[in-house]
Amino acid sequence: MKKEISLIFFMLSIFILQGQEYSYIPYVQVGNVWSYCTIDRSFEPPSKFYERYTMIEDTICLDSNCYNKVFYGCPSNQSYYGAFREQDKKVYFVANGSSTEKLVYDFSLNVGDIFVYSVDEYRTEQRTVLDIDTIEIGGTLRKRFDFGGGIDWDWGWIEGIGNTYNFIEPEAQIIEYVHRLNYKKENGELIVYHDSATWFRENDCGNVGTDNAVPYDGTNTLFQNTPNPFNQSTMIKYQLSHNATNAKICIYNLTGKQLQCYNLTATKGEGAIEVRASSLQSGMYLYSLIVDDKLISTKRMVLTE
Repeated sequence: MKKEISLIFFMLSIFILQGQEYSYIPYVQVGNVWSYCTIDRSFEPPSKFYERYTMIEDTICLDSNCYNKVFYGCPSNQSYYGAFREQDKKVYFVANGSSTEKLVYDFSLNVGDIFVYSVDEYRTEQRTVLDIDTIEIGGTLRKRFDFGGGIDWDWGWIEGIGNTYNFIEPEAQIIEYVHRLNYKKENGELIVYHDSATWFRENDCGNVGTDNAVPYDGTNTLFQNTPNPFNQSTMIKYQLSHNATNAKICIYNLTGKQLQCYNLTATKGEGAIEVRASSLQSGMYLYSLIVDDKLISTKRMVLTE
């Protein structure tokens, strides 16, 4: 009897070990959903908004390569964000409105290898892999890459999930923003989420929204543009203190490059500016309210085709 019990435990241990064997988890899988939370500390208490990205079955083919499309937003109001393909553990991305791919992940890297990525068409940056370990997520072992921001929730990658800091690559920190992976779903299942009520919310809808935002009380305030996403024009509302002497709203791309500024010096109290799609390419942008040379707040907007 003891021999039979020992044999059962031995077989169970073999089964468990086999169940934990490592195998590569691809990044590009139809039905994948990523959600990221951004906390805007320019509010007190800070406000939050959530972004959701969904990889669908539809593809786009360029130069003999085919890519799975990813849409931004909730199912009832999605906009095309870009497309991904994966080859030899390397993940390539083509942005909406572009025909040029760029390498965004390389899960074949080893410790000490350098990853070079494009910040924009003029500039590249590089990161060195400092450490690689494995972590169990969704019942599978996945490699986790540390590039110096911390192995957990800062600048790092996890196989099948990607960047734990931002959807593709770190953005220029020109504002009091903090980004974190909120959750990742595979085959409709929640496989990983940030283990903190500060970040986690499953029923997000991708579009910008705020929690605990302070209502206008006579101070300088920047509001979310409407509609968002937009494809023709959008309105950005603001309110200025009567003590303000110089104010502007500036629009930036995701690398922090300033594209446009709207002078608000003649306006006190409530106001709004119109941003027209003809002056920008499709994609995601940041816009900031700056009063008397002080950054008040920054928000995001999405321009679709």
